[in-house]
Amino acid sequence: MDPMKIAEHVSDSGALQNLSPPVQTALFLGALTLIPAALVSLTAFTRIVIVLGFVRRAVTTQEIPPNLVITGLSLFLTLFVMGPTIDDIGAQAVEPYMDGKINGVTAMCRGSDSLHHFMVRQTRRSDLALFLHLAKVTPPDEPKDVPMRVLIPAFVISESWAFAFTCRSCWSIWWWPAC
Repeated sequence: MDPMKIAEHVSDSGALQNLSPPVQTALFLGALTLIPAALVSLTAFTRIVIVLGFVRRAVTTQEIPPNLVITGLSLFLTLFVMGPTIDDIGAQAVEPYMDGKINGVTAMCRGSDSLHHFMVRQTRRSDLALFLHLAKVTPPDEPKDVPMRVLIPAFVISESWAFAFTCRSCWSIWWWPAC
C-alpha cells in the first residue's frame, strides 16, 4: 500500500487528534529520530562524505581534517547541492501548508514529488533497473512514475557508487607518476 494513502487515511480519520498529548509527543519525537536516516538516504550527503573521506586519505593524512570537520563540510555541501530541491519543496509544499492553503498530506505529496525528481536525476539507470526487477515492478514509461519504494534503494546504491568512483580515481592518481 502507498505510504501517502496511509497518511491520508490517518489524517482523514482524525485518529491523531484523539490521542493524549503525551502520546502525540512520543510519536513526534519518534518521527524526529528518522531525520538522520533521511539525511543520509535521501540526499547527496553519502556521496559527499565518501568523496571527502577519500580525498583525506589521498593526501595521506589519517586524522586531519578530523571526522567532525568532514561531516560538517559534507552537511553544508549537501545543503548547497540540494538547494534547488529544498527551495522547490519550500515553495510547493511548506509555504502553502504554513499558510493553511493545503493540508499535511498534500504537503507531503508535493514535497516528495520534488525529492523524487532530484533522486531520479541522480540515480544510475542500471541501479534503477535492478531494483525495478527485484521488486517485480513493470518499468514505467516516465521516470516520474517510478515508485518511491523502488527509487530510494536505487538512489542509495547510486550514492554509494561514489566509493568505487573515488577508488578508481585515487588508483589512477597513485599510479600516474609511473606511467
